[in-house]
Amino acid sequence: MAFRLNCISKLYKNLGRYDAIVEFTEISIRDFINRAQQANGFDNYLQTKSIQHNIRVNTVDQAVFRARISHSYILSVYQTAELFLHQFREEHNDLYNSNWTLDDTRDNILLKTIRKVSAITPATNQIGAHRLAIFNYYRVVRNKYSHDRISETRVDREFQNINQFRAQIQNDYQGIVAPNEFDSTSFDDFILFSRTIKDISDRLNELIIPTNNQIRDYYLRKDMFNEFNEDLERKKNALKGHMRSYFGIEQQQMDEIINLLFVPLA
Repeated sequence: MAFRLNCISKLYKNLGRYDAIVEFTEISIRDFINRAQQANGFDNYLQTKSIQHNIRVNTVDQAVFRARISHSYILSVYQTAELFLHQFREEHNDLYNSNWTLDDTRDNILLKTIRKVSAITPATNQIGAHRLAIFNYYRVVRNKYSHDRISETRVDREFQNINQFRAQIQNDYQGIVAPNEFDSTSFDDFILFSRTIKDISDRLNELIIPTNNQIRDYYLRKDMFNEFNEDLERKKNALKGHMRSYFGIEQQQMDEIINLLFVPLA
């Protein structure tokens, strides 16, 4: 059965837009470093560019600037993931006519969301404990970057936790040199986090796929396209268009749901 909440399509689109900005930034940085190495040294080249672009900067701490820039990449992905989880809650509530909200525990937003739509054990099996660990590690990295008061011990603890899944991470995300410790965060950490968020969204979707009867109930409750009530074929086509664009439902299933919606009264 093909079914996908609209927020997942939005997540892919948003990650595509914002990840492209990150990738452009990374290309620019690597090009700058390469040109600096071919010139008279990093600081001299930086000062030349400072004068050229009228931006006053004489030097940067080369020991930390690459990690700090990579932390900003992690922040970008996390913001997109957090928006997705809020939209997931809204769309799940709308689909199932429910009104759940997140609990006030100190767990991360992903775990809070999962608890509302599934038991933890089957959800962990579906999503993967290593992906849950990746999400939480980069959440803490983001928090440390945004709020330096976060203790290094906490970050180290999460890094040790994610390390127990390193073999599985390397198997699922081959060719990526990550995760890395906070002070060594790199572009590869960004790649790992972005890909993991996509995989989490897909697996989270699989946990909540409705039956045809539940989709029928959704459309009966929403009572869409009343303007076509005098032209049932046009209304059916409008409903199919919504199913396709909003939920990614394919033709055979659309026909089955339409039949359920327009069953003649006994």
